[in-house]
Order: sequence, then structure tokens, then C-alpha cells
Amino acid sequence: MIYIYGDSFADIGNRCEPNTNLIPHTWPAKLQEKYSVINYAESGSGIEFSYLRLIDTQHLFTAQDKIIFVASSIKRFYIASEWRKSLGESSQHVNDPYNKKMNKGRYSQEINLAAKLSLKYFNDWQINRNRYFALLYHLRQFLGDRVLILEVFRDNKPENRNQQPTDIISLIDNPDVCLVDIYEHENREIWSGAKGYDHTRTPDQRVCHLTETHHSMLYDKIVDWIEGAAFKIDKGDLLDLPKHVKHKYLHNTV
Repeated sequence: MIYIYGDSFADIGNRCEPNTNLIPHTWPAKLQEKYSVINYAESGSGIEFSYLRLIDTQHLFTAQDKIIFVASSIKRFYIASEWRKSLGESSQHVNDPYNKKMNKGRYSQEINLAAKLSLKYFNDWQINRNRYFALLYHLRQFLGDRVLILEVFRDNKPENRNQQPTDIISLIDNPDVCLVDIYEHENREIWSGAKGYDHTRTPDQRVCHLTETHHSMLYDKIVDWIEGAAFKIDKGDLLDLPKHVKHKYLHNTV
């Protein structure tokens, strides 16, 4: 059995995905075709939510199982169920309290205000890094090489965004290229030089934030890891998108 935990980079059950016809081309869906897979990933969630979900389901693991843990930000919030009900909010998570498009009505006034104040007064990079490290350290000690830890962001370190603290590098399996690096590479491939287009304004039709080109790349590498090979990804694995792929995402003809 393959177990998947993480955020929107792994969540193919997200009801907000714009193009369900593209879901079969994602790396989690392709894994489901080859293996027995249980996917617990949830869009918008942070690493602590994913970690707690793994702890809650660890009793299902056998010695032969593999776990793919997509490690998202430590700075995301999980909303208590009683507050979601009282506010009429279906989402369980706050991943960006400063995004005005996502924040409306009473939900914006109460939950996002609390999230903003928390980030303002309690967002210490060193404490966040140590919390992040502690979670990954336990996963690695607990599961060893049975877990593939894929980092999403590089936001758990001080001023130099091009380096990761060595203690964290030793725990993750993609220290050279995080998942957002792939996403941003595709942004440049699709929208760079396209006059009149802005990827922050034009609807993004990608599922799990990636085109089928890099979903296939990730899938191949994950399968190799499942079958016993070492997992490795670096900048040389970032692909030039075929013209037809760039065209359909640029012009929303998916």
C-alpha cells in the first residue's frame, strides 16, 4: 500500500480543481493505476495537519508499505470544527490570510484577522524552523527509508532563500528542487514573454499546480523510489514544456 499525505500538490480530490479531465495525468492518479493507494492529502493544509493525520492513521501501516509525505508550510492554520460550523465555512485551513480573493464576509473578519495577528506576533523563523525540523525528524526516525519526504516551500529558514539549514537538508528527499520550484519554472515557461498575460491574473488550469509534463517526471521518479532506487531531483530535471502544453495553459484551452 502507498499512503500519501500533504497539501494541494498531492490532493486530486479537491472539489475546487478546475479541470477534472486532467486529474488522470497527475502523479497521484498515475500511482493509483499501478499500486494500491490511499491519499490523505488536503488542499490548503500545513505540515502539522498532515503530520497529525499520519499519526492518526499509522495503525494501518505494514512493514511493506511506502509513505509519501508532501511537507507544506509550518505557517498554515487548521480551523477548529466548531468555528467552521458557526461561520458557515467549508474549508478547514487558512493558508494565506492576506489573499483578498479568498477572504470574504464574517470568515475574513474573524478567522483571517486571528491568523494575521498570529503571524504578526508569533511568526518567529527560528521557532518555526525548529517546529518544522522536529516533525520531519520524527517522521524519519519513525519510518526510515519507507517515507519519501517532498518539501513544498523554502520558507523555513532565515534571510538566504537559496539555502536550507543543513539539519533539514538531511531529512528531506528533494533538497535541490522543492515542489514550488517546479511550479515557478512552469510559470516562466508558460507566461514569460507572453504579452498581455499574467499568471497571477489569468486562471491557472493546472491540477495540483503542475502540467502533465512534470507530473510524469515526478511519477517516474517516485515509482523508481518505490521499487528500490534512491530518489533524486535537481534543476536538470526541470523540463522545457512542449509547445502544445504551453499553448493550452496559456490560452486556457485545456
